[in-house]
Amino acid sequence: MKLKKQTLIIAVIALCILSANICFAQEGYCSVFSTNVSFVKSSATSAKASVSSKSNGAADKMKATLRLQVYSTSKGKYVNSSADPVSKTVSSAAISFSHAFKISPSKKYRIKITVSSTTGSQTFSKNYYKVL
Repeated sequence: MKLKKQTLIIAVIALCILSANICFAQEGYCSVFSTNVSFVKSSATSAKASVSSKSNGAADKMKATLRLQVYSTSKGKYVNSSADPVSKTVSSAAISFSHAFKISPSKKYRIKITVSSTTGSQTFSKNYYKVL
């Protein structure tokens, strides 16, 4: 009886380790980015957002979306502005992208940048934020 219990415990531990390795492999191959983000004023009415990102693996494609957000004093948080988001998709494991947004000098802004990496049917995405 003692031997069966020890064998069962060892089997469960081995299964847990195997499952952890499979999950890590599935999520890890395209999920880590090396990313640089900037958001700077070009003038009193313009701000430039830039992103440069690289997947740690051989991604089939990468996509970056830039979305301008404005601070809402009534809500006490940043909300999406009326400016349309802009996106770029490339068929590689690296992407660089910039866009100039019109701004009002009297408002507070930040940029929300979503970077995604796709390999096969697996897509991983991550959001980055930068206040102006």
